[in-house]
Formats: sequence, structure tokens, C-alpha cells
Amino acid sequence: MPVVASDIPELRELSENMVFFRAGDPRALAEAISRVLAEGFPRAAAAREEVERTYSWRSVYARYLEVYRG
Repeated sequence: MPVVASDIPELRELSENMVFFRAGDPRALAEAISRVLAEGFPRAAAAREEVERTYSWRSVYARYLEVYRG
């Protein structure tokens, strides 16, 4: 599933496998959504793998253990 996100540093650092639009620009948001719907999202597989690897409960749990164990 494609992710359309505001082009702000906090979101950029999460993943490059997103479609970004200028923050605060509703026309740019509409264009980004339209582009994804019309063209598809060729990076979808990479984006899904990245999200599963980085944000799965197993991955988050492992990172929390690292923090608490020092």
C-alpha cells in the first residue's frame, strides 16, 4: 500500500519508499494521490518489506529490549 506523506524531515527520515508532497499544499496532496492512483506504486514491495522489518511488533520489541538492557 502506498503512503502519501508531507515532505517534512521527520517523515523523510522514516522511509524513502513514500510519495511525498509539499507540506501545507492541498493541491500537491491531490496531485500525489492522483499520481499514485493513475500510475500505481512501483516501490510498493520495497515499502512493505521496510515497514514490516522496521515497525513490526517483533522489531519494536527487540529495540525496546536493547534500550532497557543497555
